[in-house]
Amino acid sequence: MIGLTKEFKLSENPIYVQYCPMADGSWLSDEKKIVNPYYGSSMLSCGSVKSEIK
Repeated sequence: MIGLTKEFKLSENPIYVQYCPMADGSWLSDEKKIVNPYYGSSMLSCGSVKSEIK
């Protein structure tokens, strides 16, 4: 999905590529705030923004 999002403009707003080192996984978000989908409420804010797709 990240590759497709970079190739095809999905939104007028920026899309953020976020990464969780504990799960070694990435996800897309339409906001900068980290809401980790991998560990639920136990590690909701774990992760960082790796890049921004405009």
